[in-house]
Amino acid sequence: VSTGAHPIRFHGHGHKVSFSTIGRESLEIGRKVPGSDLPLVDMVACLASLDVALWNQQGCLSSRVHFVEETAGSGYHSPEAYARAVVQSLRELNQAMPKAVTMRRQIHNLFDQYQAVALNNPLQVLSEYDDDFLVILDQRELTRVQFRELVNACQARTVAIVPVQNVMEVPGRYLEQIGSHHLQSMSVALGSPDTEGLDPRLLRYAEELGAVGVTSIRTVGRGAFPQLAYSWDGLLPLDLIARRQRGHFTALEFDEPWQQIYETYGLISQTMKAGTREL
Repeated sequence: VSTGAHPIRFHGHGHKVSFSTIGRESLEIGRKVPGSDLPLVDMVACLASLDVALWNQQGCLSSRVHFVEETAGSGYHSPEAYARAVVQSLRELNQAMPKAVTMRRQIHNLFDQYQAVALNNPLQVLSEYDDDFLVILDQRELTRVQFRELVNACQARTVAIVPVQNVMEVPGRYLEQIGSHHLQSMSVALGSPDTEGLDPRLLRYAEELGAVGVTSIRTVGRGAFPQLAYSWDGLLPLDLIARRQRGHFTALEFDEPWQQIYETYGLISQTMKAGTREL
């Protein structure tokens, strides 16, 4: 019972959503994963797809929309090329992590819905009707209502690829349309793979994400695995007993992002090759 002398504070969580950001550094044509012939873009697409597949977007940690940085010139893969790599990755993940059959009708309904939208809009459905997932490339000038509808539709392994000219557009142009109380985490493949530690561009982006309400930032492939040492929902232990000073808080759950990305892919690829479903 809350009284004036002994007030009880309620910390509500509510419905939240998560996203992914793929920087131009991940799309460089010819760049390989160290020690292999695998294109970097394919590795990033695999890990970003894992963030979609885990929990089937039924929880707040599954990524729904991938913001992909679009770069003019011939030296980088296009958002469409990235989206097609996501299609291939989800096909492979579906073999190791099949969904419940009850979700197939939901995917079919969304497939038909977006095929209708694509008739008169710059939107492409890149997966097939019989795929147990859905990948769309949405290049529309999205209104607030359209973007919220897009996010809400991304369920049961439905992922929307949204190209952006610069990742710094994402917080103000898109995430603010959702509202800070609905923002959870952001998975990233951002910053130069040749930079040790935290790339200045990544740090600037993290600051902007925190300002709009994103509570945690993880590398791709780790979106559904918040580390115990970090606050996955934006609450700190002291929040339970004291009021926080004004400002915002977000957690960067890594010190060496690309090293962690390579390590995550190593673990996932070993698991996939072993033919086990225990990810």
